[in-house]
Amino acid sequence: LFVVLISGSIGTVLGGLFADRFNRRLAIMGSLILLAPAIWLMLAFPGPGAFFFGVLVGIVADFSQPSIMTMAQEVMQGRVGETSGLII
Repeated sequence: LFVVLISGSIGTVLGGLFADRFNRRLAIMGSLILLAPAIWLMLAFPGPGAFFFGVLVGIVADFSQPSIMTMAQEVMQGRVGETSGLII
């Protein structure tokens, strides 16, 4: 769990950088498409391999978080705090 949570923080930063450089929708779709295979790989390889794939799951799972947050804040302009609380 520690590995997944720490790598999720890294995935959030990387996802924000990717969304700024390319496209927010691409970041969200890529994250959603890659998440199921990443979880399957983590469950298929128990032991030390699970730590490596746990890093992958954490990064991919939180990759879309900044994009989702900014899109939601654009929808509810003027209520940035409320939107952030609802999304988190």
